[in-house]
Amino acid sequence: METGPSPRSVPFLFERIPLDSPASLGRESGPARKLTSALRAYAAIRQSAERYGVRPTSLLNRFIRLYRRRFSPREIFFNDLLNPRISDEALERGACREELIALDAKYALDSYLCLTADKAVFYSLCESAGIRVPKPLGIFDLPAGWTPDGRLLGSRAEWSAFARSLPTEFVVKPALGLLGKGVVAFRRDGDEFVDHLGRRYTADDLYESLCREKDQNLFSGGYSHHSLRLPAEGSHKAIIQERLYAHPAIAELTGTVAISTCRLITSSVDPSNTQIIASLFRVVTGNNIVDNFNKGQNGNLWCTLDTDSGQVVEACAPTRDRDRVEFVTRHPDTRREVVGFRIPEWEGVRALCMQLAAVFRPQPVIHWDIGVTPEGPVVVEGNLCGDVLPGRMNRPIRSLLT
Repeated sequence: METGPSPRSVPFLFERIPLDSPASLGRESGPARKLTSALRAYAAIRQSAERYGVRPTSLLNRFIRLYRRRFSPREIFFNDLLNPRISDEALERGACREELIALDAKYALDSYLCLTADKAVFYSLCESAGIRVPKPLGIFDLPAGWTPDGRLLGSRAEWSAFARSLPTEFVVKPALGLLGKGVVAFRRDGDEFVDHLGRRYTADDLYESLCREKDQNLFSGGYSHHSLRLPAEGSHKAIIQERLYAHPAIAELTGTVAISTCRLITSSVDPSNTQIIASLFRVVTGNNIVDNFNKGQNGNLWCTLDTDSGQVVEACAPTRDRDRVEFVTRHPDTRREVVGFRIPEWEGVRALCMQLAAVFRPQPVIHWDIGVTPEGPVVVEGNLCGDVLPGRMNRPIRSLLT
């Protein structure tokens, strides 16, 4: 039986509801800040009730139940967990961000963080195991980087000469980056390089831009609880690699050749029974070249897959204001049906994840991003943590929390 203050009581809300942002509340402090937070939460509950044509009290009860389970108001409202379409049973299977961080802390092995946090290490290990990755063309770093054949690249002249040898199209991404930040696609135009935003670079300009991009290596410092905790100067390391293109069936769905990856989560907590415990599909929209959801700020879709068939069973998209997600059935650009879409070469995607889980087994729970290209599945990266929208989780993940 639950103890403590009544979930219906106003003091309970004052005690438990955190602030959205101290800055947004001006100079308010103490009880005034808590009152403001409570009033904002109730206003959002009433707004949700009007949207779905239900009584506010029914949503207030659900809000309190979720809040007692450590879901923050931001999670509840952004993930639209008050939506009556989401059953109580589905919510019981969900886990809040706080629980997901606890899951990572429980199973992630700090001594092996570099295997996934540093993509240069990740790609090297994959290639040594015969696993297909985006073909590395070079590693940028200071004071020196290198090429796949072991040639050092230190001086500006060496890097400029290397840049002139790059293929017609390629991608640059921070080696210790996350959330798709800092990823740039380039194409050659004569002696210049044009990025996906239309900006032009000479070979020297490209070198200068790489020297400035260390702030995008978020895993190098204290940004994430899985950071490598490198010295204060951080890391300039970046990957120069081939550009991947989407399988024709996926490109037809999205209207772009930009890669849309499947995110599969494997568990080797029981080494004798490695299994895929969740399957998702991150769908590119607009002119994006990365498929990261990033709390809806990129505009991309977030879909739940049936692990057996690779079929999309549910799709979510951010609203126009990016303040919450909503269920959708069609791609916003092509208007093609997303729900019901089957991932091509799904068995190959599943087999690749199981192979990866075996290679990286020191880490028992890993989120794999797998792209399906015209040539077949390819692993883009692996992550020890990652968002799975609450209410869209399944029992195997939930069981790891107990």
